[in-house]
Amino acid sequence: MGTGICCPTSPALDQVELSQDLTQFFRRIRLRNILLDAPASPPGPCDWKTNMKQKLIEVISVVLLLCVICILEQLPTTLGTGSYQPCKYTYVQRYNDVWLDCAGNYETNKIWKHQNTLLYWGHRAVASPVQYNMHLFSNYTLKLNNVTYQYAGNYTCIKGDETLRMHCILLHDLPLLSVTTDNVDTNSSTYIVSYHNKYIFKCQATSSSEFLNSTWYVENDDMTTVITRKTSVELGQYASEATYISETDLIYTPTVPEQNITCIGEGTKSRLFSRKSVAIFVYVTPNISIHYQDKTIDSLNTSSDDHGINLTCTAYSARPAVNLTWLINGEVTADGVGDLVVTLNPMNDKMFDSRLPFTYHPPTGMSRAACTTSSPLQHANATLTVYVSQELKTEFD
Repeated sequence: MGTGICCPTSPALDQVELSQDLTQFFRRIRLRNILLDAPASPPGPCDWKTNMKQKLIEVISVVLLLCVICILEQLPTTLGTGSYQPCKYTYVQRYNDVWLDCAGNYETNKIWKHQNTLLYWGHRAVASPVQYNMHLFSNYTLKLNNVTYQYAGNYTCIKGDETLRMHCILLHDLPLLSVTTDNVDTNSSTYIVSYHNKYIFKCQATSSSEFLNSTWYVENDDMTTVITRKTSVELGQYASEATYISETDLIYTPTVPEQNITCIGEGTKSRLFSRKSVAIFVYVTPNISIHYQDKTIDSLNTSSDDHGINLTCTAYSARPAVNLTWLINGEVTADGVGDLVVTLNPMNDKMFDSRLPFTYHPPTGMSRAACTTSSPLQHANATLTVYVSQELKTEFD
């Protein structure tokens, strides 16, 4: 206060004693005012004594007022806060468990409070177990189970008039993430694109409890990327129904066969975060061909052969590997088709070699055997024209 005047106070002074002292003090002030407001007596030789008495009363009143101020400053603001402890802010994800410690763990007769609700007196639970799913350990560590929004607020551990620990629990949900491209939600974890085309992947993070930051993490820095961000709030009917939104756009031009991109949404206060990753596979037109006796062919003249013609369809493709199908004169066939064999290309471990054998029994005259990929995004085909004569002769064009 800077006055240098303060009345002595007892450490044991409590709020009841203060109330009694204040009542007596203001009664004296009211009595003094009544006396001062009484009609003045005729001037006499003792007027100087009256003036001195009035001045003395005013000085005493000022001193008493300063004493009251000193007393108020030395009293705790609330019960159980005789010593100030800063609040430990704890950000908790909803439906998780949280442990709250208390200083001087093995001392006895401590009290746990949530706001103004008494939870434990010593080790005896006071609050309703329906309202609070909790457990107190022998060292006075308080565990809250499966916390919901009703658990938010201040938790205080008290011994006597001393606050041993205060925890401020703030509850948040994990951000919800949505990734879209071309206005289509990429619910799957993979997406196939074409080389040198531009794609815009949009990530939206939402939360009902706090502002968010969203960003993209790109596994390979060789990509051409541009990232834009914007944050907004959509208000509901009530302030508690606000939805916090953060949007991030990734402008993506593929330059490598494979790429992982990850959107991350993080709370600005709680630092709780969510991730959503998309594996990008670049669409590459497979190099597909038909082989006969280890040679690539597109036409074949042969004679009728009861043993058939052994053909192999080979496709060289990027991830994911393609499935192959044989067709005869435009119709899918399974007769004579062997097992699909897929291996990594020995010269490039980002590429696949797919092989599908086929034993073909062509009819007399002209027919067409074709091999095609099953994926519409990696479509390719090869066609073989077969001429069969009655002569025992085989030749290649």
